[in-house]
Amino acid sequence: MTQHVTISLDDQELERARASAASLGVPVEEYLRRLIAGHLPAPAGKARADVSIIIGIGETAEPTNVAQDKHGMIGEAVWSEHVQETGRQ
Repeated sequence: MTQHVTISLDDQELERARASAASLGVPVEEYLRRLIAGHLPAPAGKARADVSIIIGIGETAEPTNVAQDKHGMIGEAVWSEHVQETGRQ
């Protein structure tokens, strides 16, 4: 069950939270929910696994924004495959 809570932030904190949320493409409420969830201990009996240790997610030099850059990323992947298959650029 989900419950709503009220928190108080000063203007500067709220502006910084909004900017961070916007950079992730999520509402400020979702951003704050993720921050809190990320700092809570795991429920008793349940270990929280970080999938990045298994498959190396997030280990690139630059962060990516798939939602914003997906068309360019798909284009690069298709072009790379084309170059590999045809041997020409």
